[in-house]
Amino acid sequence: MNLYSKLLNLITSKDPLLKKINDDKIKLEIVMIIYDYNIKNKLIKSTDTFLDQNKINASRSKKISIIQNLEKAGIIIRHKDKKDNRSKNIKLSENIKQKLKTYLE
Repeated sequence: MNLYSKLLNLITSKDPLLKKINDDKIKLEIVMIIYDYNIKNKLIKSTDTFLDQNKINASRSKKISIIQNLEKAGIIIRHKDKKDNRSKNIKLSENIKQKLKTYLE
């Protein structure tokens, strides 16, 4: 199965959690970048560095708002860094990670 059909299946999914991701292009882009970080076992140290390292075509406040909404929906998990209490590490929830893996791999 090629990448285009996998993405099409993901976008047209009837799963309620995946629909929350698919309703906005920027939301989908952020989740896919976080998923890529998880596949490569890279840790996202803070929201600020994540937004600085990745070129996402939206205003900074919109991107931060989307990340906060993804956290409220249970799609991503943010927890305080043990070494630096000011920053929060970001990762996908296990449930979403498994669903994305099913569609994309």
